[in-house]
Parts: sequence; structure tokens; C-alpha cells
Amino acid sequence: MSLRISLLSAALALPLLGGAAAAQSEPPPAAPEAGGPAAGGPAAGGMAAGRVDNQVADMHRRLRITPAQQPQWEAFVRVLHENAAHAGQLAKARAEAGSKTAVDALRAVAAAAQARAEDAQRLVPVFEALYAAMTPDQQKIADGAIRDFLQRGMRGGPRP
Repeated sequence: MSLRISLLSAALALPLLGGAAAAQSEPPPAAPEAGGPAAGGPAAGGMAAGRVDNQVADMHRRLRITPAQQPQWEAFVRVLHENAAHAGQLAKARAEAGSKTAVDALRAVAAAAQARAEDAQRLVPVFEALYAAMTPDQQKIADGAIRDFLQRGMRGGPRP
């Protein structure tokens, strides 16, 4: 179960939320942007922040987060924004530093992988709390979205 939650959490870190899940027939609830750019969250202002906000709003709609689940949702969204901001900072630092040698390039790859793993680990407890608060139907939607995302591959393309 812990490995399942860990995989789910890692996959949710950013690009997953735009994946396929069951369409809903009722109008969606409003999608608050706690911790997002409108609230002055850590990812405010960047292109990645807008993508994260769109994905968060879409998943909020599909999961039909209830008022009782809102605190867990907001904690989850806060960590997503923190992770997006962290990824942006790392990408900027890598671009500024450049790779002068093959060793530099390998070190940069290793540092990026470690940072992604650390970000995913920060996401685990907040997603685990949200997942535990979900109904079985909500969990199925989340499970399906994660499965679709993993089948496409962590980098957005098909797996070889």
C-alpha cells in the first residue's frame, strides 16, 4: 500500500493532472486556488504555475472535492506549487551553470533526479491524507489518472 501511495504521489507532482479520467455530468464545484498565484503562492507568476493551476482546477473538478476534504486538498496543492517552484529554480540554475564537461552533465542529471525524488517524498504524506479522505469513487478517478499518466511516461511521451 505504501509503495502504491508513493507511486501515486510521485506521479501527481506536476504533469499528471491533465490526464484522462472519467468525465463528470454535473457542473463542477468552484476550484479554489489555495497556495496558487492568486493567493501569492510560491509558484506565482511563472508559466509552470499557470499549467499547475490549470491541472489543479481540472483535477478538483473531476474529483469533486467536498468541503470536508478541502483542508487535505489545499495541503496537497500547496506542496504541488512548492514542487513546481523548486523545479523551476533548479532548471534556471542548470541553465545558468551549463555543462562544461560530460562529468558536469552527469552530475546535473543526478542532482535533478535527486531533487525530483525529494519533491515526490514531500508530496507523499499530503497526498496520502487526501487519498484517505476520498470516497472509493474519487479514489478510482485518481487511480485512473495516475495509471494514464504512468502509461504516457513521466516526461509526457509514450513509454518505449
